[in-house]
Amino acid sequence: MGMASHVEEFQCCVAEYRRSLEKLRQLEDRMTVAVEMMASERAPRERLLAAQDILSTVRHTLRSAQMLHV
Repeated sequence: MGMASHVEEFQCCVAEYRRSLEKLRQLEDRMTVAVEMMASERAPRERLLAAQDILSTVRHTLRSAQMLHV
């Protein structure tokens, strides 16, 4: 594999990474709405806490990824 093909492969990976981040942002939005609905519908406390914990992990992942792009 020549240098040019390695560069192209890396660029493809970066593009895929960016698409993945955008999908994760969309997922975060959907999860936020779902957690808000769970809270408004008085979901069982354990289930709501678990959902909030997962959402927190997604947000942390996004913040960490954004720090790489600063």
